[in-house]
Amino acid sequence: RSPAAIAAIWGILKTGAAYLPIDAGYPDARITQILTDAQAPACLLEPPAHHRDCLPPGCHGITLDISGTPAPGQWHDADGQPDDLAYVIYTSGSTGTPKGVQIEHRGLVNYVRWVTREAGLTTATRMPLVASISFDMAGCALFAPLLAGGAVLPVGEVNAVTLREVIEDRGATAMAITPSHLDLINQAGIRHSTLRTVIAGGELLRRSTALRAREVLGARCRILCQWGPTEATILNTCHEFDPERDTDPGVP
Repeated sequence: RSPAAIAAIWGILKTGAAYLPIDAGYPDARITQILTDAQAPACLLEPPAHHRDCLPPGCHGITLDISGTPAPGQWHDADGQPDDLAYVIYTSGSTGTPKGVQIEHRGLVNYVRWVTREAGLTTATRMPLVASISFDMAGCALFAPLLAGGAVLPVGEVNAVTLREVIEDRGATAMAITPSHLDLINQAGIRHSTLRTVIAGGELLRRSTALRAREVLGARCRILCQWGPTEATILNTCHEFDPERDTDPGVP
């Protein structure tokens, strides 16, 4: 979740290629398995991961270092088409064997337009990147705020301290997180918050968690419970939590 990784993902798309995000926390064997299955010709490695021995034959390692790199002299974005591949994300699969889900540009564009509208993202939006880049929900923070003219705030190590800091000191206005992260925020001792929208997805959002979040973040902060399978491009259902109407243990 570094600035270099964000720049690299955008750069890959601008060349017309597709990206395959791999969390550096994965064991070497899993990384090798994914790169082999995807037949990836190259792998961008950010220090200190560039010292790891996890690249299969035929996959070229490129150290990702954007410091002091001159801008290209003649650069033109590739002419993308709706059915071009945007990214591949490996899920556990129903059998437990990782499988690569291929997402085209048309799906990503449609999702970004939808979530921008549903979450009310604008040029003033400041959205932390909290999810692992290998989790498709990270796509919300990678693309939606920037395409709305706002900012993305990369969070390195995710814990109660860093989440409190990004909310209190870095002016976060919107977040796309799991309910587990929201539980962590509820326990972080937040004193003041600029958050106006929280998108919770990927897990069951409990009513008790949502109620506590309204106390911590303020009643003006909308809590959106969203869900969708990786194959349908990140998320595709949305329900705004209403404490008066939503009385079941789990938020719809």
